[in-house]
Amino acid sequence: MSKTLTTMSLILTLALTAPVAALADAEADAKQGKSEKTEKTGKELFESAEGGSCSTCHHTTNMLKVGPGLLDVSKRHTDEWLTMWLKDPQGTWRSEHPETLELRERTRKLRSRATSCVKKPMDDETRQKIVDYMGTLLSTPAAEPTK
Repeated sequence: MSKTLTTMSLILTLALTAPVAALADAEADAKQGKSEKTEKTGKELFESAEGGSCSTCHHTTNMLKVGPGLLDVSKRHTDEWLTMWLKDPQGTWRSEHPETLELRERTRKLRSRATSCVKKPMDDETRQKIVDYMGTLLSTPAAEPTK
């Protein structure tokens, strides 16, 4: 009987103190600026509305969807250009940037005044994570740098 009473007492103590301890941990995290919201990866942003829902129109392969497949896109375009595109696709399309001119020629859209790509505003960090993710979409993995 004594062992059962001790076990029940322990269970009751844990049941009462665990939520209090969890609450104290959450309060400490809040004071330190931590939140339960986890930071999204470039892939998650690419697929989410927060990142412009890129996957709605683009495959991560070379398959055409509404827009072109993005496999090897980092071999065709610089990070600078991809960042410009994510910030303002219409403005980038109308620009005289050499990569844009090459894209229009390659896609045979020399006279087209607009692109169907529309992006909602996103912050620089989100844009950079998506550009970094697009850099991983390679048909042949990039070689490791030699030391």
